[in-house]
Amino acid sequence: MEFVLIDFWAANLEPVVPDLQVWLAALEMRVAQTVARGGHILVLPEFACAQWLSFAPADMAEADTLEWLFECGEVALNAIAAMSAKHGVSILAGTIPFLTEPECGTIVGFDLYL
Repeated sequence: MEFVLIDFWAANLEPVVPDLQVWLAALEMRVAQTVARGGHILVLPEFACAQWLSFAPADMAEADTLEWLFECGEVALNAIAAMSAKHGVSILAGTIPFLTEPECGTIVGFDLYL
């Protein structure tokens, strides 16, 4: 019988993270743990990007928060895709905001499956 091992990253999202690269390094360590345990899929916490707000610019206007998260999300999703390919593990990225511009306006997209 075939099976898929799913690993869940249960994380406390309250601790301060100094920047996106540190967050991504922690994620890559978690991906490596998933591989070491024989996992096929790593599921991140819902709205994992909330932790990014700990390194948001202090003077950023509240109205600019979503755009800033989009920018971080673009970097993060590229890194997550590279991790997935490097380690051979699928990653359910929880909620990572990204922006797409269809023909009729702007859509905010969430929940990307790699």
